[in-house]
Amino acid sequence: HVPPRIKEYWKEHKLDMNALERLTKGMNALKLEKFGEETTEGKENTENGTDDLAKEMKDFAESAVLLDEIRKDVVRTHPDLHFFLEPIHNLGRRRYAALERILFVWSKYTKGVSYVQGMNEIVGILYYVMANDQNEEWSTWAEADTYWLFHSLLVEMSDVFVAGLDDHDTGIQGRVREMQTLLVRHDPEVREHLDEIGIETSFYAIRW
Repeated sequence: HVPPRIKEYWKEHKLDMNALERLTKGMNALKLEKFGEETTEGKENTENGTDDLAKEMKDFAESAVLLDEIRKDVVRTHPDLHFFLEPIHNLGRRRYAALERILFVWSKYTKGVSYVQGMNEIVGILYYVMANDQNEEWSTWAEADTYWLFHSLLVEMSDVFVAGLDDHDTGIQGRVREMQTLLVRHDPEVREHLDEIGIETSFYAIRW
């Protein structure tokens, strides 16, 4: 149930109502109870209370938009892996929910880099490997381990996900150019073949 207060805020700020409805249907949900009339009534009696409520509403809206964006990508992550489609005990859905939590928490607490499509692919592979560890004790902590591995990796390659740095040497286009240089140097025949059939480097290099 979405409190009327939230619906009014959504309409006032012209936010996607469908996104709000989708948030109530996933395994990960943002808390809505604190925006009910009965729990915020006292806050509106003071100027500070009104300001606090406005800040909470703004933060909730930002979080909701972020979670919806992440969720749309997560449910398309590695659909070729049965691991993420396992119907028994709803395991596939629960694994996707874990990816959502990792990406959402990381995005909320990491300054300077926001969530970008493609991060879900990296987290999906890391989580798949961690969760399939033969050591059951280690696989139990797959979600936490994936979070810290992903964080450590992004410390090294965060520029790839910052649009303003796309053309820098450390940005995505700079990495693609480096890939082209390496391919020409180490396997010019393959590079020439790819050029002849019209396959741009970005078609395969970005995923790599």
